[in-house]
Amino acid sequence: MKFTSKNCWAVLLGTLILSQGCGGENGPPMGQVTGKVSYNGEPVNEGLVVFQSDDGRFAAQAELEDGGSFHLKTYLGGVPVGSYGVLVQPPTVTFPDTPDSPGGEGFKEVKNIPQKYRDKQTSGFKANVAAGSNDFAFEMKS
Repeated sequence: MKFTSKNCWAVLLGTLILSQGCGGENGPPMGQVTGKVSYNGEPVNEGLVVFQSDDGRFAAQAELEDGGSFHLKTYLGGVPVGSYGVLVQPPTVTFPDTPDSPGGEGFKEVKNIPQKYRDKQTSGFKANVAAGSNDFAFEMKS
């Protein structure tokens, strides 16, 4: 291929467009989200914490770790700034097939995640994510 000034400009323009990518300075403002989940003052060490934006355009989840801690990690590199409803789900388990029914996935039976906290509408948990670091504590009660 013979390089002409027209070809060089096309390559330069293509490189410039591709280097812009997604997000970054031109994308929506992002926050880094960490926190802890507890039940009656004790850490909840297994399950998921789920953030669902109030406008319904974004959701993210994180596994609960030792001490009830979590860190939301997303393909965007953070969580878009905004208001979120939060729920907590038990861990999922796989049930084996039995002669009476096929297996499948379901929630593990746990006593430290009451039913009301498993739904965004009834949990009462809200989070306002701001740009930069955000740390939230969600205390469930019996």
